[in-house]
Amino acid sequence: MELRAPRPRRTSRSNADALPPAWEEEIRDFWLVFLEHGISVEARVKLGPVTLLAMTQTADGNLKLLAAEGESVAGAMLQIGNTNSRIRFKQGMRNFVDRRCMEGPTHHCALGGGPILPVVRRMAALLNRPCAEME
Repeated sequence: MELRAPRPRRTSRSNADALPPAWEEEIRDFWLVFLEHGISVEARVKLGPVTLLAMTQTADGNLKLLAAEGESVAGAMLQIGNTNSRIRFKQGMRNFVDRRCMEGPTHHCALGGGPILPVVRRMAALLNRPCAEME
């Protein structure tokens, strides 16, 4: 017997009985909020040293890593429904963006807590991939 989730449909907290009664309360609550408001992945990044890591493609089609260290600092944030942070880079934002754009970055990146460029360098070496550092 195949189990399937119910088809999404507009609902509200007032008609929670529209959901299967076997669902746990927290799953039901999540489902109701999701149907009413959508879902967001917004989170706060811990203040302090961070390492930015991304993957992109070289001109010959191979993968390469892009990395930079910076500092997550306090300040106003855009409330756009996605995680975003205020990052300060040693070389300044303008120079960082210029250097990063020269490497042909993709849209997404990872932001890790702490200064971990040595780990990124080692990972690139083990994967036999180039690693461009924005310093």
